[in-house]
Amino acid sequence: MLNLKLAVLSAIYGQGLRQGASQFLIHAGYLLLAGLVLFFNYKQQALPLLTGAVMLLIAGAVLAWQLSYKRYRTIADTPTALLRSAAQGYVEIYGRGQLMPGAHPLYYGQLPPCLWYQVIIIENAGSSTHKAQTRSVVSDDLFLIDDGSDQCVIDPDHAEVLGARTWRWTTGEDAYEALYLGTGDPLYVIGDLRTMRGADGTLDPKADTVALLREWKSNRVELLARFDDNNDGDIDMHEWQQVVKAAGEEVADKHRQLHAQPDVHLIRQPTDGRPFLLATKDPQLLAKRFRYWSWFHGVVFVIACGFAAVQLGG
Repeated sequence: MLNLKLAVLSAIYGQGLRQGASQFLIHAGYLLLAGLVLFFNYKQQALPLLTGAVMLLIAGAVLAWQLSYKRYRTIADTPTALLRSAAQGYVEIYGRGQLMPGAHPLYYGQLPPCLWYQVIIIENAGSSTHKAQTRSVVSDDLFLIDDGSDQCVIDPDHAEVLGARTWRWTTGEDAYEALYLGTGDPLYVIGDLRTMRGADGTLDPKADTVALLREWKSNRVELLARFDDNNDGDIDMHEWQQVVKAAGEEVADKHRQLHAQPDVHLIRQPTDGRPFLLATKDPQLLAKRFRYWSWFHGVVFVIACGFAAVQLGG
């Protein structure tokens, strides 16, 4: 029943990737590219290269500042909630990562057993004759967060994962570098909380009874064995009324069982574009980290604008 509920919610939200590598590329990539351009400009003394480097610094700093500041304000302005009393919608939860009931830890290569992983594979990394090729493998299994008051399922699709453990190894000429979340690790998540309650009001007794009757009629031998009281090889009107009554009672019993199922909480990527973060850090430390990054990119922007005014303006 738990898998059925999660399948319904997953169908609503769709599928996607689960990595925060693009954020790192934006934060550090523009600095690296601008540095390379400035280095070549030092050799060439070409004004177009210098102009391009400064413009790259300004544009990159603005974008990186926006990303960092947005995450800082999101974490700082969203109070940590307890699952047992959390409202539906955008929430912040802090607890520990756990396996789903009956699930086994994930394994990949030489990684320790874990809840989630992202592995960068560099094929032919140690070869002098073959060109190295890079690919990424990301797990898509659901797991739990337990905050002491309740448990919640985490679907890591599109999550930006921060502070994960690292693991490196080589196999032959291939190199592997992995990020992973271990069972029992401190886990912080901020995302969209949805709760499926029992049957969630989606049950239709009439439609389910019709479907069950159709199923019974498809197996005539069993239907006659159960309801042909006079053994005439047919279901008469009186016997058919008993069939309908039995089907209604069976559907009602199944619906009572569904309504008795415990609530299932699920946190996924928000549909409104707000950040979906998974981290192993305390939310206060995480907010402080993004605040410092926003300051850093702001300083880079000011310096780049000042440099442009002095060097290019003159």
